[in-house]
Amino acid sequence: SPQDTPQDWAIQDWPVVKYRALFRIIVRGTWSILFPPNDAWDFYLTFVAWSLSFFLATLISFYYFLRILEFDSRGAFVGCLFFLASPPVLLAYKYPVHTREDCLAYLTVVLGLIALARSRFFFASGFGILGALTRETALLLPLAYLLGSTDRLSRRLFLASLPVLALIGLRLKWGLVFGNSFESSILNLQFPFETAAFLFCVFGALWLPFFLGLFEHRHQREHQNAGWEVLTASGPAAFITLMAAALVLSRAREIRIEFILFPWVIPFALDWLRARADHMRDLMSNISHLTLSLAIFGSLAGLVLYFHMTNPEMMRYYLADFKNGFWLFLGTLHLAIVLAVFLPILRPRAEPQTV
Repeated sequence: SPQDTPQDWAIQDWPVVKYRALFRIIVRGTWSILFPPNDAWDFYLTFVAWSLSFFLATLISFYYFLRILEFDSRGAFVGCLFFLASPPVLLAYKYPVHTREDCLAYLTVVLGLIALARSRFFFASGFGILGALTRETALLLPLAYLLGSTDRLSRRLFLASLPVLALIGLRLKWGLVFGNSFESSILNLQFPFETAAFLFCVFGALWLPFFLGLFEHRHQREHQNAGWEVLTASGPAAFITLMAAALVLSRAREIRIEFILFPWVIPFALDWLRARADHMRDLMSNISHLTLSLAIFGSLAGLVLYFHMTNPEMMRYYLADFKNGFWLFLGTLHLAIVLAVFLPILRPRAEPQTV
């Protein structure tokens, strides 16, 4: 929208985002009740206030969800730190990320997973409807219910279909408009290095422990509780579905889109790291390993800085078409963590020799 009339919310006329209704209705509805129709500044403040409210509600709800997954208060706190330190949160409003209704979508998914973990299936379906009316990727919630719940199949099919029907109903009521959803996928293919780099930056160093943790849980015969059962059963399908949507129907560098997977990624990564806490403490207390870690980060940072200073056009072509210092720093930091911290944990520990 024009800077002086953000209340027009002109993006609602774009076919690919036309039906993301709930957040827009909440923001514009609140503003229209409280302020005059030409008050652009108070509309902006209303947008920020609701965004912050949904963000804080997501953080609090996620802490509670981690406690349901039987993390202690310290572990749940660390999980929330992982959430706050993730690049899509740190740079939520830094180009090329355009965060709008995402915080509300995050909230509906977390609340829905809490409902599933508590076997409140009708509440989960209700949150699924709210999520579907917020943005399409929130349909991960009914997918998780369909694949991971122990509820009887007939009710799963019925309740999981309600969010889909709500989205279809909204499209019929507002008029079917079809845009070119594959335009972004062409750009993803044209810039594969940029696509891969931003996909890595969605969760960065947490990708590796996520996959390893999910693999371990998938091979366990018994799950700790219903929450873990839902996450474990739906994890692979949620990942594949979201990655396919990000690559085929959207621009991969809009990493907020893929970040809605965080209620799966962070718990599995946190659980995997929790099981290796002693090993990590040993590594972190080892002076030689700390020196190696700093050397790896310094080498990567120096290499990136060198190309950034000497070949900026090449960096922009392969990684991004904009000034990307923040992203380069975060990407380098996360890559260094993978190489210097997580990969050594995978190495078998030497057994103490007995004489």
